[in-house]
Amino acid sequence: HKHNEEEFVYRLKDLLERYGFTGYVDWEDDDMPKLTSGDTAIKLKDRIKKSKKFILIATEAAIVSKWCNWEVGFADAHKYEDHIALFPIRRDFENYRGEEYLRIYPSIQVRRQNIESTLDYYVKYPDGKELSMKTWLTL
Repeated sequence: HKHNEEEFVYRLKDLLERYGFTGYVDWEDDDMPKLTSGDTAIKLKDRIKKSKKFILIATEAAIVSKWCNWEVGFADAHKYEDHIALFPIRRDFENYRGEEYLRIYPSIQVRRQNIESTLDYYVKYPDGKELSMKTWLTL
């Protein structure tokens, strides 16, 4: 995630909590350095390794961020493929189209489940396979 896109971070955290999971956010971590440094990278590597899942909040700003791309690459080496996903978001809420390399990862999708506008979150793999969000989180 990008630090100036807090609304999306808290949206994802709320979604995870609905399924009984918690999300890690670096700026909420008192152990993270106040100023970005090499120590920041070391701590992020440790958090990524210890986390069960890695989700990139894939906004247009995040996919061009050097830090976000570095984190995706590191997570790829430790989480691929059932434990890494993109949460694609655009400010205009249209379908996200990212850089080609991002298309190799599963993505969190949403569809309206019924006329009452209940939202159904699921994870869609590049090969078309779909898992409910709850199932994916428990893999």
